Amino acid sequence: MTEFESYTEEKGIQKIWLVLLLILPNILI
Repeated sequence: MTEFESYTEEKGIQKIWLVLLLILPNILI
């Protein structure tokens, strides 16, 4: 795996967590 691939994978995971954190409270309320 190249440095670029691992970097984009990290950012993708962070983006997923950000979306989850924004959406989950709306579902729970």
